[in-house]
Amino acid sequence: MLQLPTIVHDKTGYSPNFLLFWRELVSAVDIAFGCPRPPTCSVNHYAYHTSELMAEAYALVHEHTGRCAEVMKKNYDAGARPVESQVNDLVWYFCLRARVGTSSKWTHFYSGPYRVVRKINEINYVIQLTPKSGQIIVHVNKLKKYNEFQLV
Repeated sequence: MLQLPTIVHDKTGYSPNFLLFWRELVSAVDIAFGCPRPPTCSVNHYAYHTSELMAEAYALVHEHTGRCAEVMKKNYDAGARPVESQVNDLVWYFCLRARVGTSSKWTHFYSGPYRVVRKINEINYVIQLTPKSGQIIVHVNKLKKYNEFQLV
């Protein structure tokens, strides 16, 4: 289990231990077979070198995380079911909430009806419960058409 944080990630080129603690762990294998030690240097040079290395590492990880988030959003949006709602249409909003002590069988997961204020793009809508309430940006997967005599 100790080896897991020391494994270098193939995408970032850094181990989780290095990203958290700014150094690599010395394991029993390193001690037994001898690990290369960094050359000794002054404290100021070490601090400067470490801060430069950390800035580079965090920039690389931040860039990779952003790319992964874009890919995950694209994959999630690809599975979105098309629901065409126009401005001022009434819709139900899926809000998964669990009340303590209540069976999920008696819970209403759809709240509303909300009014569609505007359509941001094909996937996201802005909805509002009343004219004085706040607006919510929601994904199309959380909306359901409102029919006047429909039980939720």
